Amino acid sequence: MISLKLLVTLFGLLLIDACEIGQYSCGFLDLSCCDCPAGSYIDSSNNCNACPVGTYSTSSGSTSCTPCLGGTYASNGVNTGSTTCIRCPNKTVSTDSAGVCYDVCPEVQQH
Repeated sequence: MISLKLLVTLFGLLLIDACEIGQYSCGFLDLSCCDCPAGSYIDSSNNCNACPVGTYSTSSGSTSCTPCLGGTYASNGVNTGSTTCIRCPNKTVSTDSAGVCYDVCPEVQQH
């Protein structure tokens, strides 16, 4: 989607930042506006960032990421964010906003 990013004045061209919320400047000379993809969010400086480990976003143009709930995790790759949280495998647990699941401590046997 291309939005108006140039303002013509009598003195030439003046660059302005006219991207909508959830979009960042992209394309040739940053003259276009692009949506941040799912798994990312747009920050207050209009930069698109991958969701941090333990969080996710399901739609493009998100302005924040949602924390994973306990019993789930989101382990993001390099420069990529998660679009969903994954349920921990059997006999593992996680806390809220977790990036990994941990083995459950074995039960202590009573003699």
